[in-house]
Amino acid sequence: MKTIYVCSKCRSAFGGDGAIRECPECKGTLYDTQMAVEIWRTKTDEEKETIKNDIINKFSNINYDMNVIMSSTPTLEGYKIVDYIDFISEDVIFDNSVMDKLSAGVSDFFNALSFSAKELTGTTKLIEEAKRYVMTKLKRKAIELGANAIVGVDLDAAIGSTTVKISINGTAVVVKKIDEH
Repeated sequence: MKTIYVCSKCRSAFGGDGAIRECPECKGTLYDTQMAVEIWRTKTDEEKETIKNDIINKFSNINYDMNVIMSSTPTLEGYKIVDYIDFISEDVIFDNSVMDKLSAGVSDFFNALSFSAKELTGTTKLIEEAKRYVMTKLKRKAIELGANAIVGVDLDAAIGSTTVKISINGTAVVVKKIDEH
């Protein structure tokens, strides 16, 4: 199902399926309104502006990297888990488009000429970007549930001929720093 995305910079709104990570017009961060395109079309211009403002205000003030601790371990040293909220997951399938492949391939070609390692650095960069995007989505989900940490995090990437699937899951929890005096 396509939902409406709003750009944090230019405030453009358009339908998408989650594959686009940045605004095609200005490269700003996109925020998912979680509103179906069909419903968006029934809204007045004034209602659309209110929705845009609400979404941008909700997400632009949150620094997901600073507010949510993520760990692959079931506990966090120096913290006590005071509430287990829920198991959460994100699965995102990205289009492995021709332009991305060409960009990565050119980068990989020139790196191969100057470096003897077999790492495909252009492709690696695309996968790392996708992982960061999916981790941010999982952190957003945790915050919306009232969590401040995610434990037992597992991240997996699968590369197909036309798609890249990134899966991440963990347990959203509330932690409290342990006093050490």
